[in-house]
Amino acid sequence: MDLYQLATEVGAALAAVTPALRVYPFGAAKIEAPAVVVTLPDEYKPAGYGRGARHVSGLGVLVCVRATAAGRPYRASLKQLYGYLAETGTTSIVKAVEDYTYTACVPGTMAWSRTSFDVISIAGADYLSALLEFDADGVAS
Repeated sequence: MDLYQLATEVGAALAAVTPALRVYPFGAAKIEAPAVVVTLPDEYKPAGYGRGARHVSGLGVLVCVRATAAGRPYRASLKQLYGYLAETGTTSIVKAVEDYTYTACVPGTMAWSRTSFDVISIAGADYLSALLEFDADGVAS
């Protein structure tokens, strides 16, 4: 499984989300919200008892919306973030990522596994964020 290609395809899948998100690679020094950063996976390991199968877990899609006042989320920011976290519809990141036709992993194996929330700072700007994690299966590259 080519992890770079997989991350690139996840970024392409996010083009289906409306309203549009700006997509950034892992390690972006600055972002402009609403934005997503495709992050490194938590784990990449052999699967299938040494038969060339691979499994990736925790491939992250970090969603960032503006921001907070004195550390508290604005209602509009919360509403916007929750829209991106819907499981269906045109605003759904989960639907866009799971429904994309991948070449870097076995089609139909990309699955949302969990979401965590935080207020983060990037380049001095605060963002309300959600980290969606996905798992997928593939073959050795």
